[in-house]
Amino acid sequence: MADKKGRIVLTLLAVLLFLLALGISLFLIFYRIPRTESINYYLHGSDSLYQEGKYKQAAVMLEKSVSFAQGRDDWRRIVKRSYNLSNETEDWNTYHYFAERAVKMYQGSDEFWVYYLSSLLWSGQYDRLLKYQDRLSDANYPTIQAEIRLTEESLALNKDLKPYEGVMIKLENERDAEFYEMVGNISGLDDLKVDALILWMGLGEKERAREIAGTLDNREKYLQILGLLFWDLKEVELSLSYLEGQDKLDQKNHNRRWTLNNLLGDGYFLLGDWEKSEYHYLTSREIKEDNNWKPLVNRAIIYEKAGIYKEASNIILEGLLEFSDVKEVVLYFLDNWQETYPVRAERIVNKYLIINPQDVEVRLAQFSSFPGELTPESYRAFLWELFNDNSGNEKVTRYLLWYMCVLGDHESMRIIMARHEKVIGARPQWFTLYEGLILALKSPPSYEEAEIVLREYYGRTNDWYGAMNLAILQEHMGKVEEAEELRKVVNN
Repeated sequence: MADKKGRIVLTLLAVLLFLLALGISLFLIFYRIPRTESINYYLHGSDSLYQEGKYKQAAVMLEKSVSFAQGRDDWRRIVKRSYNLSNETEDWNTYHYFAERAVKMYQGSDEFWVYYLSSLLWSGQYDRLLKYQDRLSDANYPTIQAEIRLTEESLALNKDLKPYEGVMIKLENERDAEFYEMVGNISGLDDLKVDALILWMGLGEKERAREIAGTLDNREKYLQILGLLFWDLKEVELSLSYLEGQDKLDQKNHNRRWTLNNLLGDGYFLLGDWEKSEYHYLTSREIKEDNNWKPLVNRAIIYEKAGIYKEASNIILEGLLEFSDVKEVVLYFLDNWQETYPVRAERIVNKYLIINPQDVEVRLAQFSSFPGELTPESYRAFLWELFNDNSGNEKVTRYLLWYMCVLGDHESMRIIMARHEKVIGARPQWFTLYEGLILALKSPPSYEEAEIVLREYYGRTNDWYGAMNLAILQEHMGKVEEAEELRKVVNN
């Protein structure tokens, strides 16, 4: 009987244990912590450890979160936390470890390829980086693509240097316009593009500089540079739009510049806007009076062109009190006011040459304006002496060429050009003008050939003196209508 009761108790205990186990199993099945809450638990734990500066423990907690990751969003959260850990510890292997696992799971995702490639870049695995760089096809990641391309360029320059160092050393040591342009285009940095623009301008490649200007993202940052570029390109109105913008910015910052206002004055002068031109010249003088003679001379010219000669005279006479030692002021007065004030003009030139006896241009102007009792032979001898001592001076050379052209001494003209070219080491563009004149005036003349040469010269330079001589030649050749059209251009 006792055995029977014992078996019943054991059976009941077994049933109870079974029901308990079943209940626990059902509880675990139906009431366990959801997986989403589990990954949040580990990610939050990793964040807390990160905030406490416990980076190794944070990485361990991040590793535990991986088994609960259910999709791209979860992996994105994991990888971004690994980036923060690596960025803080400067150990990019942690970031690389998680980024690599993510890209293996989602190889079709450009976003995860960005993470992976950047992890290769920052952990120094350049061979693998360059091997897989073509896997990134999305143009929405220009920064990392630029970093990869710059790394490639840097390694090509010197594999022993860290990424960018090769590029930076070349940028610093070699003012190579093409290299600056390439790096600027890769990086998208406007500062480097503008450096390239300036270098191309210095090399005379103005159209190349214009192309770069069209790629700038923030033109407002480079108003003066762009203004100078388009000034050199002879696009005066466009140039002034940038320069005016810079002047307004300077005005806002209480830092207006006299040089910039002089240039604005020149621009409006060229456009025939005398009012704006004078405004900027006056502004320039308000900012700086010392050694700032240009506004005075140009304001005098403005009033001359407007036919207000009394005011023009007052301005230049006032300017001479301050700038009688400035060559440009003396030459302007000599060229424009000699007939009005002949005695004063001669006195000013003589005074200037006492202080500056070696100034050949003013000496030339003095003898041209006040030849005195010199015979033609003495005058010619003086010009040759001046040229022999200053064969590289363009003004002296051009004046002597003009004088010999008037005399019909074409052989001397060729000698003068050959000597000037030898001294300066280059053949000046303006030689073409005198070569055309020699062809037209020699005996017998070569009018057709001279016309071709003078057309070429005028086409390249737009020089009014060349146009005038071409028009005279065409009239002589019976091409009256063509000559008339050319004169209209010159007169305008």
